[in-house]
Amino acid sequence: MKDTAQSEKGQLGEDFVNKIAFNSFLKYWCFPGPLDIIQDNKEICDLLIVFDSVCIIVSVKNYDFGGDYNKYFKKTIGKANRQIIGAEKKLFGDRITLLKHPERNAEEFPKETITKTYRIIVNLNTNVKYYQTSYVYKGKQFTVMDSMAWQTSLAELNTVPDFIDYIDNRTTLFKNFPAFILPREEYDFSESDGIQLMSELDKFIYDNDGNSKLSIVSGTEMDLIALYINNDFKFPSKLIKNEADILNIKIDGEWDKFLNSKLHKAKNELEQEGYFIDQLVREMIINSENGEYLAKMFFKLNRIERSIFAKRYLEYHNNISSSKLRIKFNRTHARFGSLNIVFVYFEDDLPKNELDDLVELSLFHFSYLHDFQCGEIGLLGVSNSFNNFIFGYMQGNVSMSKLEIEELENDFKYIDWKIKTRPNPQ
Repeated sequence: MKDTAQSEKGQLGEDFVNKIAFNSFLKYWCFPGPLDIIQDNKEICDLLIVFDSVCIIVSVKNYDFGGDYNKYFKKTIGKANRQIIGAEKKLFGDRITLLKHPERNAEEFPKETITKTYRIIVNLNTNVKYYQTSYVYKGKQFTVMDSMAWQTSLAELNTVPDFIDYIDNRTTLFKNFPAFILPREEYDFSESDGIQLMSELDKFIYDNDGNSKLSIVSGTEMDLIALYINNDFKFPSKLIKNEADILNIKIDGEWDKFLNSKLHKAKNELEQEGYFIDQLVREMIINSENGEYLAKMFFKLNRIERSIFAKRYLEYHNNISSSKLRIKFNRTHARFGSLNIVFVYFEDDLPKNELDDLVELSLFHFSYLHDFQCGEIGLLGVSNSFNNFIFGYMQGNVSMSKLEIEELENDFKYIDWKIKTRPNPQ
């Protein structure tokens, strides 16, 4: 009965973590409880997140805490370590691993394109007064969060680049400093809690193997996030470059200060402007042709780029729609970092076959102007009434024969689009 109760509690914990991820910007890139559907059909890990070149393996633990920290951490963290290492071995092994997203067909885990792997343990028990939040196990770095830390990090760092940058910066901060976090108030510590904490810390302080560096965070993960955001989305360099044996980060109350700051208000206003993209992806793009690729392009934008993207498109649309001339179709090129985007405006009554042809030509024109060497190209089009949308995507690195290029140029000339000047033959 005890094993059954614990199993049910564990499942509730996994459901909690997966629900938060699936209701966030990670929805399209996360695989709750992925199964190895080619081989043994067993669960690979509790949650797997795969986006572009990044893989995040998450283990969820929801065990009861009986007051013995040493025993509790061996049972939870030790088991999570083995699960994550096992998942990583399976995913990056010699065999192909197929993943099944709840809303898509089975797809192959792209192990050849993954360049960064993050290992996160979400420990849901709220009775522990401290826990080791960052450490190295078998040469691999692990991040440990509690339930509020997981929930807040996804809520506040709510784009894929911003969330990954935070985990990356957090990993760098604690790279050489095994880190303990004390998220509860001092008065909440019992004598037993204090004795066990000092016993744990002594293992690092008096380590004779050269691993004596140690970080102690007095505060919650939310305080850590506030410190990061307040410092322009990075941790203070004095912490990164610290050479002392013990790094004591006292940040109690930073989160509450941040919530009441002008910076938090400005951050929320900026993000509201960018939710235009989230809505498009959720309601229209993800299920359109090539929608997954286009959605991934848009989700590579961080919070600032996303806001600028939305502003620039709306300004472009307003400028065209306010013209006294009737414009059936218009397009302009935009770049956001390494992303190539075509913005399109069109009249609602433009025939669909004609619109589709112009969309395809718009993508090819972008590629043509960049010598067919510009990588991915996305397209977003909205009608003059803002009631109709159209999307496009293509790989801009294409091989074109001389005849094919000439045919494209004839099409561009016909609709009066720019043609590149070619050198006169000698």
